[in-house]
Amino acid sequence: MIRGSLDSVTPEQAEGWALSQDNQGGMPVQAMLNREIIGEAIANMYRSDLEAVGFGDGHCAYMIRFYRHIDPAQLPFIVVRPECSDLELPRGIATGYVPFFNALHQAYPSAGRYRSVYGGLWTDRTDAAAVLRGKLAIGQLDPEDAEPVGRLISSGVAVLPGLATFRLLSSLTAELLGMVVNQRILRLLQGVLEANPAVLNAEILHASQSIQQPSANTGLPSPSECLLLVTPAGERAATIDVVRGSHDLPEFMRDGRSRWVHQPTLGAGGVDLEQSAVLDSHEVKPGSIAIIGPGVLHWLRCEPQESVLRLRVVPSHGVPARMAQDEGRERTIMANGLQVWL
Repeated sequence: MIRGSLDSVTPEQAEGWALSQDNQGGMPVQAMLNREIIGEAIANMYRSDLEAVGFGDGHCAYMIRFYRHIDPAQLPFIVVRPECSDLELPRGIATGYVPFFNALHQAYPSAGRYRSVYGGLWTDRTDAAAVLRGKLAIGQLDPEDAEPVGRLISSGVAVLPGLATFRLLSSLTAELLGMVVNQRILRLLQGVLEANPAVLNAEILHASQSIQQPSANTGLPSPSECLLLVTPAGERAATIDVVRGSHDLPEFMRDGRSRWVHQPTLGAGGVDLEQSAVLDSHEVKPGSIAIIGPGVLHWLRCEPQESVLRLRVVPSHGVPARMAQDEGRERTIMANGLQVWL
């Protein structure tokens, strides 16, 4: 079945719905799939919310019972039009994609796929562990990088020790960033991003006051293609508190929005993450660097008067044109291939 109004359409699977209004006094509407009429109704049902905002007298909603069974995976492709018209009534993104992906995942539970409609990094695929084994087998990934990449896949965070200690000076420069992103880190980033890394911004933070998710703060065409690098900027360790399993959470939230582009505050079932989530704490000592995956919900903590350096990294091919054209930024290309915008 499908229901909606002349101002919007909200289809969803709901057994037991039935038309209960007189089929007179409203506009006939038709539900179509691949040019086949699969259901019809009269848009004359009352909705008080539409009347309240001045949409006529509110008698413009409809409910369509399909003539035959429709697979939920086909719901996003159903078109609703007024009878004898080519006008397609608008649909909200929340009304079709959730049933579509639920049906797809149920039909092919073991098939590897990206976790969002935006694609993303191979480390965020559902079959990433198998992909990692394949990359090692053909020599596409250095064996030394297998363990930290495996941690990035399993928990969304990998902490690498043994780097030169970073010291915050008067300003961030390419040379200072080069102390952080050394050849070992660069090689690992190249393996994860499958391209040379580009640093879109570098910032000094004291702590994050609320839950963070890298992909929801990028403003990129492909938000799921990003990583955060975090390292202490002083002499004391920083801590990253991670919502356990957050990198595996479903893409769509309860209101139908993708969490990859909207900062989530609620988990599945309406559980408040800030109050009820299970947290894993990762200590990042001076001289170490943490790599955080795009879907990881986390907080940053450090001692008073201390700070951390946070770098937002994307594949070089994913840098928006506006970044390179922004005259307010200085573009620096380092000798090791890392592109930095300061």
